[in-house]
Amino acid sequence: MQKTMTAQELYDYIRCFTTVIVGEEQESSFLFILIGTENLKLSKMNGISRITGNVMKHPKKRDGGFILYGESFKCDIDNTDKRNHVIRVTSDTIPFPIVLDLRR
Repeated sequence: MQKTMTAQELYDYIRCFTTVIVGEEQESSFLFILIGTENLKLSKMNGISRITGNVMKHPKKRDGGFILYGESFKCDIDNTDKRNHVIRVTSDTIPFPIVLDLRR
């Protein structure tokens, strides 16, 4: 299913789950980060919304995590499994797809 969401809608959708595995697919490799959804924040920087997720609950300067920037997010959602959803996300500022594997 394809759906366009605002930053607030995507943030609320992700928060319905307990864990997010964030990945970026490249031709020859796959990187992923496992984050509890309680470590997500929605904020604005320079007028652009951003969803941030940190590996640690109280992040230090160099802890791992991810940031999704944008106002409009195009999501290709695979929700065939009721407990877990996989979303490919691009935004008006992120041209390459980010894979969110959402788990309950």
